Amino acid sequence: MFLLFLSLMSQSLYAESWPEISKPLPPLHDGYSDSAVIISISDYDKIQDIPNANINARDWYTWLTKTKGLSPSRVHLIENEFATKENILTTTKKVSKNSVAGGKVWYIFIGYGAISSNGIDRILIGSDTRPTLQSLYSRGISQREIVSILESGKQKETIAVI
Repeated sequence: MFLLFLSLMSQSLYAESWPEISKPLPPLHDGYSDSAVIISISDYDKIQDIPNANINARDWYTWLTKTKGLSPSRVHLIENEFATKENILTTTKKVSKNSVAGGKVWYIFIGYGAISSNGIDRILIGSDTRPTLQSLYSRGISQREIVSILESGKQKETIAVI
């Protein structure tokens, strides 16, 4: 099963009320088999910054490790200058490959997105993307590619918040 929460370009494919994750919640510890990728970009190289994106990412990290019980070694936090196309794809492939059968993979992207040139796919914009169309398409990451990588894992369910 693949759930996708999408807020790119004000389009929502799946809407659900967001849990308050900035305060500790009672531990559930039901995520022992889960893994996660959290990508946040507060500080883009050449594009307007997103204030507090990293604070939001750390809230997700705390919720996943303290409330859901994920092992910190299975939660990959990529922030700012490390959120390049290559690092995002490498980490996504690693997490998908090492996913546990019966578990979940959480995929959280807090940053800019855009619509692809074909108008169908969405592009996740890495930290080193420049404000040109050429850079957007060469340095951005196709959402379809991310979904394809995640679907290749052994996990029972994938939850993506983009």
